[in-house]
Amino acid sequence: MELKYIMCDNNSFAIFSLTETHSDMCRGMYGKPVSAGFCNFARKADTEYANVHCYGESVTLRLKSREEDEQIINKKLENNY
Repeated sequence: MELKYIMCDNNSFAIFSLTETHSDMCRGMYGKPVSAGFCNFARKADTEYANVHCYGESVTLRLKSREEDEQIINKKLENNY
């Protein structure tokens, strides 16, 4: 399932539907957006956890995804299990 995401300078993030625009979603976020793009989830082998994969860019925010976005999101998701 493809989704969109935004990452802020304080490592807060939002993952949301393709029907929303990045620029509309960032209005309700705390922190300054530093990257944005698309993401999808895949189950990690031999675990019950899912891994997020981030890629692409946001045209409305003029921001690209970063490699570290995946690490930040995955770490946060694993800590919440």
